[in-house]
Amino acid sequence: MTTFDVCNIQQLKTMSEQYISHCETLRIAKQAYDAGSYSTSFELLESLAHYIVSSKAAQELSPTHLEELREGIKQSLAQFTTCKDEALWEEASELYESVR
Repeated sequence: MTTFDVCNIQQLKTMSEQYISHCETLRIAKQAYDAGSYSTSFELLESLAHYIVSSKAAQELSPTHLEELREGIKQSLAQFTTCKDEALWEEASELYESVR
């Protein structure tokens, strides 16, 4: 195994760990929403959405992982159409558009 192979393996491992961490954030955001903690859920999704559209995310995650997270964020933000907090609903709609 060459140094290049070792570096690629380490890079893939780091990508996978970051992807798992972001998936966990999505899960927590869903739980917060389901528990009625809409603002907490939105804050988590907002942070993750801003990361996903950044150049840093493109360097740290594979295109497949980025797309899967983008879809997860969009699905989670879509829940806000039934949110009783109209201000959060509007913010979620705007954020949804930025993630598209």
